[in-house]
Amino acid sequence: MSGAAVVPSDRRHQPSSRLALIDASDELAKALRDCLSQPGLQLVAIAGSEPFASKKFEGFVVDLRNSNADQILETIRSSARNRRAVLFGVYADPSQVRRSSKYGINGLFLWPIRRADVLRVVRAAQTLLWHELRRYARIPLATEVELIVNQQTFHGVSREISGGGMSINFSKLPKAIKAEKAEVKFVVPPGRVVTLHGDVCWVYEDDNLLGVKFLPEPEPLVPVRAWIDDYLGIS
Repeated sequence: MSGAAVVPSDRRHQPSSRLALIDASDELAKALRDCLSQPGLQLVAIAGSEPFASKKFEGFVVDLRNSNADQILETIRSSARNRRAVLFGVYADPSQVRRSSKYGINGLFLWPIRRADVLRVVRAAQTLLWHELRRYARIPLATEVELIVNQQTFHGVSREISGGGMSINFSKLPKAIKAEKAEVKFVVPPGRVVTLHGDVCWVYEDDNLLGVKFLPEPEPLVPVRAWIDDYLGIS
């Protein structure tokens, strides 16, 4: 993966985005600063005990390994100022991702973090960070997904979702081909489990990524599209 800048280097048109590091250890804060020393992105370290919910941030980094992670995520998503902020989570174990699915985390950093991975995740969310929500059809969302193809069940983590489909990352890519029937089961914030049917629409073996196009099932798609509209502030 390229180490290209997350955002364009032309400062004349560069928007500013504040990314809060909540309860980040010195080690984690340093690692993230080394990865994200980019124009227009201001990293702000905040202790979990500080009243951060009343301040406006475009994004948050929450260490899902911490015992107070759920409380912090709930505070962010309950905040009138920040409930649509981009959420990044740092994790070391898949159970930490599973526990946080209902909060709509947009991107995940596996600890120990690697610069290339951090840049990829932030790049995928940069349109959200820079206030272009209504033009962004695909929403970065990292939630555990159960995929069934060929009567076999696989577990992965979503990367992006839209009202028409989703991309899923796997530690080991399932054997699937384009147009193959698929079923996906995952949690839609704030905690509803949905099961959708569709077709495999692409497979990227080098990245262990697979795309599923949802079938036009109006009722099952209601919570997915409702969450996307709410997240984007579309009435």
